[in-house]
Amino acid sequence: MSNLSQTRRRDAHEVMAENFQQFRPADRNALPHLAGRRQPRSCRALKALMFTFDDLVKLDTGSAQS
Repeated sequence: MSNLSQTRRRDAHEVMAENFQQFRPADRNALPHLAGRRQPRSCRALKALMFTFDDLVKLDTGSAQS
């Protein structure tokens, strides 16, 4: 079973979001904005997969404690 989970093909958006997370914050914020002009659906999918410290500010107190 563990081999099956390792061979699962990952969605291209998952791979891209993981790579974007490694960028500097200024670059990370600029790239999806620029890509959004040409591929808005892909850009929304990327943003949904990426979690940043800015997202922590948006959480209510109860969610932050969970």
